[in-house]
Amino acid sequence: MQFPDDMSDIEQPCHVMEHQHIDCPLCKLNSTDPIIMKMNTMEESLSGKISSDEIYKTLYQFYKHQKQELERQNLSCPTITEEDIKIHYEKHKVNLKNIVANEIFLANEMQRQFAATQIATMDMNGRKTLNSKMVDQWIRISKHKLDLVKYYQSLSKRKVNQPSAIKPMEFD
Repeated sequence: MQFPDDMSDIEQPCHVMEHQHIDCPLCKLNSTDPIIMKMNTMEESLSGKISSDEIYKTLYQFYKHQKQELERQNLSCPTITEEDIKIHYEKHKVNLKNIVANEIFLANEMQRQFAATQIATMDMNGRKTLNSKMVDQWIRISKHKLDLVKYYQSLSKRKVNQPSAIKPMEFD
């Protein structure tokens, strides 16, 4: 039995996901603040239509505008960065459309890899032979991908509340 010279060569089990205990300002305000609630609605309605990075930029611009309005009225507003928004919507809030879309992309890549490397072989004479087990796997992935596409389309058809205007502060 041979032992490694250095203990760093030994692989050790670890958690799949690292649990970050980040003090997220959006999570704190998520269910009570009208600005954050509006941002949630905007994110949901824009998902699947533009890239996630563009959504985060749009939400940040919206937030900055709302913050300026509150500060103009001498009201306090927490500081939220574009990075806070990105972390919140990627790590703390589940977006079903994005999850399903990522699964579709993964199934697509798996099919591409199967087709390129495992479905067929060529012998010395140039004859191709299909590997029936791998063809069956490819078909299963294909059916799964098509089910995901149908589900994604049903999510897209669901009516998302369109963002409505935030009402200005009213004073007596």
